[in-house]
Amino acid sequence: MTKKSISNSISIQPASIEIPDEYKALLRCIDSINICFDNHLESLIPDSTSIDLRREQSISFSKFLSSMPIELAT
Repeated sequence: MTKKSISNSISIQPASIEIPDEYKALLRCIDSINICFDNHLESLIPDSTSIDLRREQSISFSKFLSSMPIELAT
């Protein structure tokens, strides 16, 4: 008899979160850097698989940053 493992993950998020302009600006900077880096990689490595992997990592990093709590100094 084998035991089945059941994993429940609950994500509680408010219906709407307002992201401060400073944070949006930071995300735009990171996106610009990623685009620049991708263009540089394309010139060095013509293999599109490496570029696709880099884009996937960039998207994951952006999602990670988007989920971080933000505390602004007052």
